[in-house]
Amino acid sequence: MKSVFAALIIAVLLLLSACGAQPTILTSSGAPQTAPGSELLPDETPVAELEETVTVYPVTVTDLAGYESTVASADRIISLTPSNTSILVAEGAQDRIIAVDDESAAAAPDAQVVGDYTGPDVEQIVALEPDVIFAGNRIQQETVDQLRSMGLPVIVSEATDWNQVGQSFELIGRAVNENDAAAQLTQQLQATVAEVESLAPAEQLTCYYVLSFGEQGNWTSGEGSFINEMIQFAGGVPITQGSPAAWLDYPLEDLVAADPDCILLGSDAGSYEQLSKEPGYADLTAVRNGLVFSINSAAVSQPGPNLNETLLSVSGILNAAAAGPVPTPEWYGPEASE
Repeated sequence: MKSVFAALIIAVLLLLSACGAQPTILTSSGAPQTAPGSELLPDETPVAELEETVTVYPVTVTDLAGYESTVASADRIISLTPSNTSILVAEGAQDRIIAVDDESAAAAPDAQVVGDYTGPDVEQIVALEPDVIFAGNRIQQETVDQLRSMGLPVIVSEATDWNQVGQSFELIGRAVNENDAAAQLTQQLQATVAEVESLAPAEQLTCYYVLSFGEQGNWTSGEGSFINEMIQFAGGVPITQGSPAAWLDYPLEDLVAADPDCILLGSDAGSYEQLSKEPGYADLTAVRNGLVFSINSAAVSQPGPNLNETLLSVSGILNAAAAGPVPTPEWYGPEASE
C-alpha cells in the first residue's frame, strides 16, 4: 500500500506547479497571521527604469533545455504550464495566448484548453497553428519532441531551480517581444530577495517542509527545490540541506534526530491536528510548541512571478517562529491525544 501512496506523491511532485493559488500563512491554531515585512508588497518595491528593447523577428533563442528554436512571430501563443502562463500574463502577452493547459485556464480565460500538464493534446495544438509554444521540463518531453518533429517552435521555459527563474522571464520575454517587462520581473524578484534577506530574524532557525506524512511517506523538499531556497533567503536552514535530490522521502528517524525549530506544513499534506498525533512528529519540539505553519503546496514550487509573494510569506513564517512558542490549541494536549 505504501508503494501506491509513494507513486501518488511522485505524481503530486510533478504537478506541484500546476496551481497558481497564493500562499496562506496560518498558525497551528488556524488563525491567519500577517507576515512581518509583508506590507512591503512586491509591486511597491522600486526598480530601475530600463531602456526599451525590441525583439526583431525572426529570432532564434536557446531554451532552458539547451535547444534552439526560431520564432518568426508571436501573435499566436500556446502555454503548456501554469508557470509559463503566469509569466506571459505578467509580461503583458495575455491577449495573444490562444491555448493553455487546463490548470492555466483561470489565468487565460479566453484561451482554449489543450489537455493537462501531464498530457497536452498534440493534435489540438497542431490544429491551432501556433507561432510559438512554451513547454515544461521533463514530464512534457515526449510532447516537445513530437511538436518539434512537425516543425513547430517549442521553447522549454519552465525553470527547475532558482537560478533559472530570471532566465525563464527573459527567455519568454525575448520570444514574445516583451523584453522590458521581463527585465522588470527579474529585477523585482531580486529586490524581493534582498528585502527578505534584510528581514531575516537574528536567530537562524532550522526548518522542515512537510509535503506528506504518515502512510503517504515523509516526502519533503531537498537541495535545489524552490522552497529550500526561499527558507535560506529568509534566514533559515533547511534540515535537508545537502540532500541528493530536490524531493525525497525523508527517513523519519532523521527528522526526529534533527528536531527542527519550525515546520512548514504543505496545504495538501493534512492538518496540524493530524500531524500532532502522528508517531514521530508528535514529539517534535516545533509541533509541541505550535510552531507549525501552513503554506500552499503549489505556490512554493511554481517558478513564476508568484515567487515574490511566496518568499515574503516564508519570511513571515520564520519571523513568527523566531518569536517563540504560540498558545497551544485547545484540541491538542495530553487529554486530546489519549
